[in-house]
Amino acid sequence: SSTNAAFNLTVSNSASGSYALTVMSIVTVVVFPLVLLYQGWSFYVFRTRVKAPPEQQAQQAQTAPAAP
Repeated sequence: SSTNAAFNLTVSNSASGSYALTVMSIVTVVVFPLVLLYQGWSFYVFRTRVKAPPEQQAQQAQTAPAAP
């Protein structure tokens, strides 16, 4: 800081405390696999809904009105 040396940020005074880092690590270890499982499950559930089957796409292309 240009106003006072006491306001300078250093690695030691800007890092979280030991307890906070421990809690964040435990929460991350528990929650991150759950997030990955949910992403995998949602991809599995919606994998067939991304696009129509080829027959239906061809049928829609034939019946779609022409653009003006």
